[in-house]
Amino acid sequence: MMVLMMVLLLMMMMMMMMMMMMMMMMMMMMMIMMVIMMVMTTGYKKLEISDFRHGLIPTR
Repeated sequence: MMVLMMVLLLMMMMMMMMMMMMMMMMMMMMMIMMVIMMVMTTGYKKLEISDFRHGLIPTR
């Protein structure tokens, strides 16, 4: 009986860990998407193709 309880507890812990990991991954993805959206909306117009050749740092 005790072994069964231990196994159940371990399974619960593993499930919780997996859920936490999934949540963290989701949060990271959301953050990255938000940053990409911000860059696309604001910085896309400001960036010029000449800056890309020099490596994103404007030479002016």
